Amino acid sequence: MAAPTQADIDRLSAVPIPSQKLLIGADWVEGQDQIEVLSPINGQILTRLASASVQDVDRAVAAARAAFDSGVWSRMSLSGRKVVLHRLADLID
Repeated sequence: MAAPTQADIDRLSAVPIPSQKLLIGADWVEGQDQIEVLSPINGQILTRLASASVQDVDRAVAAARAAFDSGVWSRMSLSGRKVVLHRLADLID
């Protein structure tokens, strides 16, 4: 892969990045606060990330526990979990 050119950088820096939310359970929710992500090129705000409050973390843990207790993940075979985690890694990649 070739190194990006200045034109590539300029084109990418003009594309807005939407503010990011928290995924709690199956819902995307606003955080109590936001963290600004600044461009190292010009110091301008690139996007804002949701920042979880203690209450948000408590809700996320409760949702994770409920999902685990429901058996979808906890009763899944190891090979099934492997498939899911590899697919997630592919999506992140």
